[in-house]
Amino acid sequence: MAIIKNTFDYAARVRASGLAGALGDMYGAPFEHARDKAGIEAVKATVTASGLAPYNPKGYSPDGRPMDQEGLGAITDDTTMLGCTALGFVAAPPATAPMGADDATLRTMYQAFLIWGSRQLDGQSVMTQPVQGAKPLPTLIDKFAFFCGAGTGTLTALQQGRMGTTDQPLVMHDKEGKPWENNGCGGVMRTAPAGWLPANYDAYAWGTAQAAITHANPMAQAGAGFVALLIHKLLCGENLATALDRSLYA
Repeated sequence: MAIIKNTFDYAARVRASGLAGALGDMYGAPFEHARDKAGIEAVKATVTASGLAPYNPKGYSPDGRPMDQEGLGAITDDTTMLGCTALGFVAAPPATAPMGADDATLRTMYQAFLIWGSRQLDGQSVMTQPVQGAKPLPTLIDKFAFFCGAGTGTLTALQQGRMGTTDQPLVMHDKEGKPWENNGCGGVMRTAPAGWLPANYDAYAWGTAQAAITHANPMAQAGAGFVALLIHKLLCGENLATALDRSLYA
């Protein structure tokens, strides 16, 4: 694996990765629910002959003022939950690989997710008391924990009273009482910080572990692990084709 020797260069790539994700969220928000003709037309309105339409600030704001979640420039759960994942790593510096249910980093992430979940629509039942073993989160959490259109699966998982792990996944049930594994994309959308860890860290394991907090489905966890590993390899200097191949068959 190619390793970037210049730490400034690596830090710049981490910042670029986070910014690219936020910009993708900003411009991609109108596409998420474009499932009929009217939705498609609304999406087309964000594109001009010369490319993407100019950015106009919309979405939700950190002071809680509701705005147009699906409009161009919206700040959605994709960006805010990624921020919560990153804060978990910052507040509780991780080991090279996660260590299960007692891992302080995972518990700190879980705390961040709970704070975030409690501030979403219908998130009143999400517990907000301190999580045992979690480290104190910086006040920066308030910049990410605000109403921003939470996914149903993630919010339901956060109402279960415990965090899931790869070894002890959350057991949930659908409206008919049938066992249900959360197989949505919530673990993938927030996984990038697992790929920002130094070269000797297990990005795949961290990606799957953070996803398992709310997503029991093995494929949902594996998808998050794959994306984290791909980002990790790109940051370490591999080209896209090589990084894709090595991540798929790792």
